[in-house]
Amino acid sequence: MSPTYSEDLTVVQAYLNGDRKIEKALYDQLNQLISSLLRSMEGKGCRFADRDNLVSDIVYQVLVADDRKVMQAFRGDCKLSTYLWPIVRNKIIDAGRREKRQREKVVFQEEYDPNISETPNQPGVVELEIKEHLDQQSPVERFVKLAKWMEGLSYEEIIVQTETRFPNDPALNSQRIAYILHSNRKVLQKKLKKSGFRFD
Repeated sequence: MSPTYSEDLTVVQAYLNGDRKIEKALYDQLNQLISSLLRSMEGKGCRFADRDNLVSDIVYQVLVADDRKVMQAFRGDCKLSTYLWPIVRNKIIDAGRREKRQREKVVFQEEYDPNISETPNQPGVVELEIKEHLDQQSPVERFVKLAKWMEGLSYEEIIVQTETRFPNDPALNSQRIAYILHSNRKVLQKKLKKSGFRFD
């Protein structure tokens, strides 16, 4: 195994062992890879309504999901970037397909389902489901989800604001924010799907 690959394996092992500096470096490296692939695919006609949310979702899937399964599977027999490239690319392609289905669904509803069941001042089913979901979270978790979903703040901005708003809570890092954003998300997705709303 070449020294370069060995170094990558060492980096991944340090991340898995909780090295915060390595975590930040991997987060930045992964963001660059995702952004590069997004630009390439957008140049070919793919459309992504919320790039920031897509990036954070892929970061979570690669670095955190399923007990960091993707990183656990890296064996150092190639560069880390080479290992991650097809994984990230496939996730972007899947996201593009989901967004295309969602746009087609919205167009269909606008053309064939003009009846609106909610009055302007009455919270809709979707809003109530999201509110119920957030009411079950801790103050920090609720703030993180609102900051990202509603205000579109970056991870760095969320970290700075939580340090000010919740000085007595443990400091957040990128991995913790990604975990909070995706905790119980599948449950919320299932509830919203029953209301005809996709929450990817």
